[in-house]
Amino acid sequence: MALLRRHKYILLSLGLYWPVLFIATHIPLPNLTEKTGMSDKTMHVLAYGILVFLAYLAISPYRRVNWKKMFPWLLVAAVVGYGAFDEWLQGKVGRTPDLMDLLADIGGTISALLILTALEFWPALMAICGIAVFSLANLSLIDEKPALAWLNIANTFCGYAVFTLIWIQYAQRVQPSRKSGTISWAIRMMGPGLLLLILVRAYGVFDEGKSLQAIENYAALLSIVAAVVVSGAVLRWGPKPPCRPQTADTADRRSKASATS
Repeated sequence: MALLRRHKYILLSLGLYWPVLFIATHIPLPNLTEKTGMSDKTMHVLAYGILVFLAYLAISPYRRVNWKKMFPWLLVAAVVGYGAFDEWLQGKVGRTPDLMDLLADIGGTISALLILTALEFWPALMAICGIAVFSLANLSLIDEKPALAWLNIANTFCGYAVFTLIWIQYAQRVQPSRKSGTISWAIRMMGPGLLLLILVRAYGVFDEGKSLQAIENYAALLSIVAAVVVSGAVLRWGPKPPCRPQTADTADRRSKASATS
């Protein structure tokens, strides 16, 4: 059975992300938390949350988590075992095993599965991306490190662009628009990205130890606008997706509806 496009992208993302995460947790990274200003436990929650998010969707890309079935519980058990092995192995390569890191891994696992319990694929993807953008902006200090300025700008630009593109994909599926690329469409597509930017900046304002960098705002706005402009052009003037063939089941339902009307 051929894999659909969504499933292929998820498998590709998991195949790239997991090895990178494994390598990053098993090579010496001295003073990483001091360099980024982010708590080690927060890093573990985010890292394992994304890992479990991708792992669940790699096996079940079209269904929410159903806790009445065995699969979510088996996934939690597998992550606990993998996290414990990961911490043990770190002790063999010069890193320090930490039980609290394992608990943070479990916290990230449960959080990801709860998101997938409450939300369908596209809203869940937006939630994960929004959490990552918020955490990098407000739970780290990379924007205050001159040596990491390039990384901060890249994270900001890519994060808001991806968040906006996810929203556009979701909006086009929920309510396909024939007026893609118009000003009103563009304003609607920029809305969630701008709201996320406002929330991120608002938290920074109330955090006394957090300084705001104007270049972050410019990078975020530029990425949101760029994502909307490019998407609008593709949807308006790009090739139209082929019509899906009518299945026998669909034809049967339509014929029954016609017969009863």
